Amino acid sequence: MLLGIASVAIAIAGIALLKAQNAPAPAIAGVLGGALPADQLNQSLAQGKPALVFMHSTSCQSCIDMMKVVDQVYPEFTGQVTLVDVNVYDDANLPLMQKLGLRYIPTVVVFNSQGQSWQNVGLMQPDEFRTYLRQRALGG
Repeated sequence: MLLGIASVAIAIAGIALLKAQNAPAPAIAGVLGGALPADQLNQSLAQGKPALVFMHSTSCQSCIDMMKVVDQVYPEFTGQVTLVDVNVYDDANLPLMQKLGLRYIPTVVVFNSQGQSWQNVGLMQPDEFRTYLRQRALGG
């Protein structure tokens, strides 16, 4: 009986540890409201507001590294650029991923206020990402 209880406790602790390791970066966690990413993007574009669509998983290392870059840089753009977080393993995001032509992760797609878009695949360094956002999303 005691061995069974200990096994369950170990399993629960293991699940909690795995969830903690796969938790999104704080800046990304802030966009995980009730709206689907496609709806967030459509709303931003309808308002003429620039958007950053970040497509990733929580298990590939380059995605995890890019999450850290987004978390570090995006706060400088809060209020100016909508962050749209797209977990590629969420089936609800499939239509958006298809529409944006996702082929590899991590991928960022930046839309300016006129709806023009640019796509970058792979990990970017913080300064590179900052410049990419500034030039494409804000035109400067």
